[in-house]
Amino acid sequence: MIEGLRQEFAYWYPVDLRNTGKDLVQNHMTFCLFVHAAVFPKELWPRGYGVNGWVRLEGRKMSKSKGNVWYIRDAVHEWGADPVRMAVANAGDGLDDPNLDLEFAATATARLRDWFRFATGKPRSRQERHGIDAWFLSVLNRAIQATRASMEEMNYKTALRHGYFDIQSAWSWYLRRSEGHPRADILRRFIEVQTKLLAPFAPHACEEIWHRIGGDGFVVNTAYPVAIADEIDPRAEAAESLLQATLADVREILKVTRIQPKRIALYTAPDWKVRVYEIARALAKEGPIRMNALMERALAEPGMRERAKELSAYAKRLGDELQHAKPDELDRIGSVEEFAMFRENAHFLTKELRVSVDVFRADDSRRWDPTKKADHAVPGRPAIYVE
Repeated sequence: MIEGLRQEFAYWYPVDLRNTGKDLVQNHMTFCLFVHAAVFPKELWPRGYGVNGWVRLEGRKMSKSKGNVWYIRDAVHEWGADPVRMAVANAGDGLDDPNLDLEFAATATARLRDWFRFATGKPRSRQERHGIDAWFLSVLNRAIQATRASMEEMNYKTALRHGYFDIQSAWSWYLRRSEGHPRADILRRFIEVQTKLLAPFAPHACEEIWHRIGGDGFVVNTAYPVAIADEIDPRAEAAESLLQATLADVREILKVTRIQPKRIALYTAPDWKVRVYEIARALAKEGPIRMNALMERALAEPGMRERAKELSAYAKRLGDELQHAKPDELDRIGSVEEFAMFRENAHFLTKELRVSVDVFRADDSRRWDPTKKADHAVPGRPAIYVE
């Protein structure tokens, strides 16, 4: 009997985590630590302590005395286990009081149904490679990194955001950019990764999906997704950010001017401005930009002295913009071959804006430019003309 008790004790100890509410830190948690330190050797002490805030329901502290309680058996009966788990995970992280949102549970039910239908269906796909493929793989791998880090820190709301909502949003944009035809291998990868990341929150739905897509064993026993560093592509991300920002700028112009456009033209920055930007970026990485150093280096470039006046104005603007920029922000704009990127995506812009979109280099003498908009083009922000 004593040996049996010993075996049972050894099975459960040490506990990985002792978790409770923040109001019990000064009593239960403290004495838990004292008792273990006094009675057991250090290797049998709890390996970690977790503290959470007071659970709220629809913004009010949950309390039996107040009558606003959500019993698990009632919640599971009404919504199902997976939506309830997602709602609890979404309630909040850290010491902030978590807030259970019943509307979120309802939307989680619908979202899980949609994901089940999509993952187990037969979406259309393609075999050829498109530029947008690299962007989605990069975003997917960053989401895997962020989700894994959040799970390890027990920040489950953040993990759900990175591992589900961010990925779903990225997929929607990728599908839109692919005109409804994702690359076949990326489609399979997305379904597999999304199912694994969602499994801790919605295990029942994900096990059924895993079985139907031919996964080995149980999804709960599979390895957690690991990011592939080589697939993280800052250049692809920068290019897509520039495309999205430009699309938003055009739409804002159309909204403000209320123009029914006949034609839209984009003008990418001339080579001389690109070169000045590269010089300014290099100086910014060395420390605060000194205007005399920027002008000296820029004027040493072929053909720059002929445009000294406009060079001076642009250099001053750059100096102010880049003075406090972070290194990754400095590299983001300069990494994109803007003219090639916009030309490749002119068809997409035309389809989105429902009007013909042409792309020109600002320093191309053959460009169509009735109002000399091209003069305003700078790296990272093409000039826009709406006819």
